[in-house]
Amino acid sequence: MGLIRGIDAILKLDDGTDQLVGCARAITFDITRELIETSGAGTGVFRTYKPAAIGFTGSIEGLALIATSGTTWGVNNLYEFLINGTALIVTFYEVDNATPQSYLQKQGTVYLTSINEVSSFDNIVTFNASFTGTGTITITADEV
Repeated sequence: MGLIRGIDAILKLDDGTDQLVGCARAITFDITRELIETSGAGTGVFRTYKPAAIGFTGSIEGLALIATSGTTWGVNNLYEFLINGTALIVTFYEVDNATPQSYLQKQGTVYLTSINEVSSFDNIVTFNASFTGTGTITITADEV
């Protein structure tokens, strides 16, 4: 078993153009399943559950860029996507360092739910964007 490193985390427009919006230096994914309680109240038994809906959320951290040309996307565009409710595709690709190499890719459609920027007088400006997935997430694992 080899160590895993995240090498590619990207956002693309979900409009069929495959237009790259941004790359991340860190990303988190949280996939959850809701449960419906099936045990009866007052029965004195342990609780039982049935699986229900699945959802995913996450956040992306990247370096801020202010873009004013039509061919480059910046953090200012992320604010527009949040305000306008634009769907984006998020892809996270992980590769291990074993021989042969294996990869794990997660991809799904998301909406941005929050954006914040961190800036200081002595460092580069970064941003964090949180997202919530809509629909299914595709998870693929194979050898490179």
